[in-house]
Amino acid sequence: MFLTLPFLSLLFSIIIAYFNIKKNRGIIFLSIFYFLIGVISLKYYLFTYDSQLPWLLAILYGHFSPLFFLIGPAAYIYVRNTVTDQEGLTRKDIWHLIPSLYMLVGLIPYFLKPYHEKLALVTKILNQPGELYTNQIHVFTPSLVHDFVRNF
Repeated sequence: MFLTLPFLSLLFSIIIAYFNIKKNRGIIFLSIFYFLIGVISLKYYLFTYDSQLPWLLAILYGHFSPLFFLIGPAAYIYVRNTVTDQEGLTRKDIWHLIPSLYMLVGLIPYFLKPYHEKLALVTKILNQPGELYTNQIHVFTPSLVHDFVRNF
C-alpha cells in the first residue's frame, strides 16, 4: 500500500499535465509539485521499508535533492497564478530558485563520483541508518540542515 502512493502521485502528475496543459498553462506547477512529492516519497519509502533496491536509492539519494527544493515554490506559484489569474513566472520568482541552485552547486562533487561509490554509500546507510545524517555529500552544509531548510 505504501508503495502505491508515490506511484499514484507520479501518475496523477502526468495525467494532470497531459489533459489540462492547453486549458491552463499554470497547471504545470501543480504537476511539478505532485511529481516531486512522488519522487521524494519513493526515496523515503525505499530507505524506510524496502532495502532490496539499493541501485535505485543510489540514484535517488543525491541526484534529485536540488529538485526537492522546488516543491514549495511550485505549490506557491500554482496557487498565486490561480488566485490572480495569471500564467507563468515573474522576475521575482527567480528568488525561489536560489535554494535549488545552491544545492546543485554543492552536489557537483557527488555527481562526479563513480556509481559504485554511491552504491557503497547507500548500502552503508541502509545497514546503519544513523549514517544518513553523518555522511556529508554536500560540500557546504550537512544533510540535516537541508531536511530542515527544505520545509521553509
